[in-house]
Amino acid sequence: CIFNWLQCFEKEGIMKFKQQLLGDISKSIKDPASLVYKNAEGKEVNRDAIHSLLLLHNVYRTMQSPEKMRFPFHLFFKEEWELEHIYPQHPKVPEKWEERKEWLKNVSENVEKGIIAFPEELKSTIKELLNQTESNEEKGALDEHFQSILQAYLATPNAIDKAEDLHSVGNLCLLPKALNISVSNHPFAVKRNILRQKVGAAYIPIATREVFNKVFSAHPASYLYWEATDVQDYFKELCATYHFYVSSKADNP
Repeated sequence: CIFNWLQCFEKEGIMKFKQQLLGDISKSIKDPASLVYKNAEGKEVNRDAIHSLLLLHNVYRTMQSPEKMRFPFHLFFKEEWELEHIYPQHPKVPEKWEERKEWLKNVSENVEKGIIAFPEELKSTIKELLNQTESNEEKGALDEHFQSILQAYLATPNAIDKAEDLHSVGNLCLLPKALNISVSNHPFAVKRNILRQKVGAAYIPIATREVFNKVFSAHPASYLYWEATDVQDYFKELCATYHFYVSSKADNP
């Protein structure tokens, strides 16, 4: 395919090359409205088509960036970018005390910023837990306090509780394989924190960074949760990218 594009460019010029490129792109991607990660029977479908769509979206967002960067195709192949559920398929609750404290730090930061509203009693409980060290004598009490905070955290009014949202393309992004393993099944806030810490040390696809910063969310209510409204807004963005390339093909017959 690349050889054909080069031949077209050399023999027929930039305009024909652009037409052929847009034509090939429009043939290789499917309408996001027709794509789901898993069907009603729970079987994986459309994995390759979703992967292609998200790759194109990352290329497009790279082209639209103020820095006018080149898309790192070499990293895409070298690092084996994979599909990742933004809201996890099987949410992982932190079990180890140090993991729980890291999770609580994320919660505390968002509570202090007013991104999430917690009653004063729970705010005090978070502060107490962050100053605690786990001991066998206190393990039961610490666990009980942690569970009370966890339940308040999970009680978001607009949670993803439907399979069509969970397996929508609006709940999927691309991550290098090594990073995907490190964030897999963590809650949204924990994934976001892990990825923020990796900025500069690892390449995170531009659209994935934007997803976790809720760039595509019209009215982001909280950075602790990835909600059904976030799925829908991101889905609209993917549809816009798809239609941009389909209409570009139509405008360049």
